[in-house]
Amino acid sequence: QEAVTKGLEVVNEVIEEGEKEAMAKLEEAGVAVTDEAKKVASLKAHYQGMAQLLKHLQTHLLELATNKIPESFHVPIVSTALTVLGHPPSAMSVPGKTKPSWEPTRALWGEQPLADLIAYDPTGVKTYTHPTQRIAKIAAAVEAFPTIEDIDKTHPPLGALHRFLTALVKVRQGGGGR
Repeated sequence: QEAVTKGLEVVNEVIEEGEKEAMAKLEEAGVAVTDEAKKVASLKAHYQGMAQLLKHLQTHLLELATNKIPESFHVPIVSTALTVLGHPPSAMSVPGKTKPSWEPTRALWGEQPLADLIAYDPTGVKTYTHPTQRIAKIAAAVEAFPTIEDIDKTHPPLGALHRFLTALVKVRQGGGGR
């Protein structure tokens, strides 16, 4: 329970700070801070927070679970990160079976530090030519994310873990999930 509290404190702080920073950057770039821009900034902050939470869970996943995790869940925590961050299951791989080729996947598998992943946009592209184009690409990528039902069909254990982590965040944000 202590690990749950600590993890949620971390993710909440990162989400709040990330949202402030993202909004400030949008304003500096002269982008009108519309509801859509706020939504995108909030989404980006959410992914930053989830990446931090995953890092925290590398150490505390078993403590966080209320029941013993069945063997089907014993996938390395890094392989769950793409699901939690909303990336398509096809971008995932299992060590020794398939070699990840997608840029954020490489970051998760340790060829780049996990901290680098936090700087990535949901599209997996680091830079764009113009802030408005950046927002449009992120928004389009968010629309294309698989639903939890899709994840359940292809990767049931990861779908369950996704719901578990999402519930933790909802508890901290007061949005239910208790």
